[in-house]
Amino acid sequence: MEKLIFIHSALILILLVAVLGLLLWEEINEANQVMDSKTTPLLSCVSLIAGLILHLNWIILPWAREQKGDLVAVANFGVLVITFSLLIWYWYKSFIDWKAKHSR
Repeated sequence: MEKLIFIHSALILILLVAVLGLLLWEEINEANQVMDSKTTPLLSCVSLIAGLILHLNWIILPWAREQKGDLVAVANFGVLVITFSLLIWYWYKSFIDWKAKHSR
């Protein structure tokens, strides 16, 4: 379990460095461009971070239920699921808008 937590933490740290690198990377974009070259990797990295946190929380859920109680553990997991779902929905919506604009 300790190795798994270490691997998840290392992956999250690598993805956070990638997000910071993409945010600090300057690029001139067209004014009407819906999805620029930084948006897709940023959303992908943030979605992967959320997925890793969700997966880690799913693994730790039985322990959290014993420590904090059922309601708190399940509510925490529910908040993470909703957050992850919203990220995926926004990413999908942005991709569909970008695809519709470029298919013309």
